[in-house]
Amino acid sequence: MAIREGYDSNPLTQSYQSSNDVNSSTYSSVNPSLGYNYTGLQADLSARYDFQGIYYPSLNQSYDIQYNQTFTGQYTYAFDPRFSITIADNFNYFEQPISTQFAAGLAPVTNTQGNIINLGTIKADYRVTDRLSMVTRWNNQLVNSDGAASYNSGGGIQSGSAAASNYMNNGAFQQFRLDFTPETVGTFSIDYQLFDYQSDQNYRDNQQVAFSLGADHTFLPTLFFSGRAGIQLNDNYGTNDNPRNV
Repeated sequence: MAIREGYDSNPLTQSYQSSNDVNSSTYSSVNPSLGYNYTGLQADLSARYDFQGIYYPSLNQSYDIQYNQTFTGQYTYAFDPRFSITIADNFNYFEQPISTQFAAGLAPVTNTQGNIINLGTIKADYRVTDRLSMVTRWNNQLVNSDGAASYNSGGGIQSGSAAASNYMNNGAFQQFRLDFTPETVGTFSIDYQLFDYQSDQNYRDNQQVAFSLGADHTFLPTLFFSGRAGIQLNDNYGTNDNPRNV
């Protein structure tokens, strides 16, 4: 649990007024967290809840309290020393002032923005031989934004069919790791991501693929080197885009 009080002494700040929105950077915040961890012979489990609430006394509006809630969970099961699967999920909901309104001595006095983001992953780690191991991961992300238009006509991110910022992302990642020596490991990775935007009716609105080659070398338990080189291709589709660009 953390409780904070903040104030910016910028001369632009003003005292509280009950009838007007004023430029003030005074705020109070509370940050409680609750977590649970379990470690077994073959299975590990962790869960956590984080909350952040911020109160801006000068707003005097229905959105003078901004908050952020995050739920995270992860479960790992080792079938044997060579093979394990990890399932994880991260759910985040936050309602906050639009970032462009943050400035020295100024509080967010008009618009707020809310977002829901959920990221789920399934990862498998397995060793094929004594020298070759692999990591396979699938990810799914959902993003839904509800912006300033919910509170007034000042514009901003929209929800529903006009929400150009709402999308679903599916992706797959594959990495090969080869032990040249106990201290040196070579890697080759392929990462493919597909984005489907709600406002665009085409299935593949955007896709990305990346290839990378690298190595990790351990000099000491506290000193190591990692290097990567790669290429990423970005492909845009959809009715809102120009002809396909790579």
